Amino acid sequence: MNLKNLYKSINDRLDDINFTQIVKGFNRCSFAIFNDEKAVIDGKTISKPSQFVANSVADYNGPLVATYYHEFLPNNLDKATALIVHEMYHAFQFGKMDYKMLLMNNSEKNGMFYDYSIDTITLKYNEVMCLIDAYSNKSGEDYRRFLSVRKVRQDNYPKALLYENATELIEGTATYVEMKALEQLDENLFMQEVEQTVYSLGNIESYFSIRELSYKVGALMLLTLDELKIDFDNVIDGESFISDSYKYDYLEPEIRSRVEIKDKVKKKSMENKAAIDQFFSKDYCKIDFDKVIGYNPMGIIRSEDKLLVKFLVIIEVDGEEHTLNGEFCLIFDENIECIELYKLKDV
Repeated sequence: MNLKNLYKSINDRLDDINFTQIVKGFNRCSFAIFNDEKAVIDGKTISKPSQFVANSVADYNGPLVATYYHEFLPNNLDKATALIVHEMYHAFQFGKMDYKMLLMNNSEKNGMFYDYSIDTITLKYNEVMCLIDAYSNKSGEDYRRFLSVRKVRQDNYPKALLYENATELIEGTATYVEMKALEQLDENLFMQEVEQTVYSLGNIESYFSIRELSYKVGALMLLTLDELKIDFDNVIDGESFISDSYKYDYLEPEIRSRVEIKDKVKKKSMENKAAIDQFFSKDYCKIDFDKVIGYNPMGIIRSEDKLLVKFLVIIEVDGEEHTLNGEFCLIFDENIECIELYKLKDV
């Protein structure tokens, strides 16, 4: 389906969604679907604006616009429409509130350099299993257990928890909105999405990408609060993290070890190192820059001081921003500042 036809199909499907039923005050906004050269916005095909670079939001002639790269949209129209709603919710979030105080001291680097150790993953896995029980059993007691394990993690790994809380608040909430939009479009697809989320959260492999994991955990937290009939307006208003919206009495948690976690940690470390080695076995070039402004945080592979990044890196050269597409390796110093950038040459 070409860009314009896809845009029209999604635009028509959006008419079937009651946005304010999902979140009070939330309404649809302009959206754009783009490829490397063209974009469709408000039903019109234009040359792709430079600010349309990711599945995100962009400032376009004033108001924020939800943007999506067409090749990343699924073939299923309802799922594609729900993903557009996800990005529209970001426009609502960032247009409505300022998260500056709540997210103070959080850094994307806390996620990029997350400590995937046996202890951290064991604690995180125990935490999420309590959350799954809370959702499945509609149990406030299990949700208390979930929050109690999180308290242990908060005391031991505060930077990691700040990153998770921040990602759950921004992306987890948007994922929840995406799922609730899908529920209105096709309830069976919604249930399949929830089942897939729970299944993924039970898979140890998912725990080696904390950003993606936090999307699902945040969404399941809000779905659980729905089941428990707990109000979370303070989260929607950007006044608190999701985990702070439920008052509870601490329960000393029982932490169960998983024998496969140790092997998974070792295996993942070896796989990541091999992926870095494979990158540098191919034809690559060094990119000169003054500053790395940003990069696609999804699907990151890290080994020690090196990050493999796909699709997008934004750099600054002589005061100007440049958007680069491709596959990259970023090398960081001890202060977690990018000091070298390499790109695979186009074949």
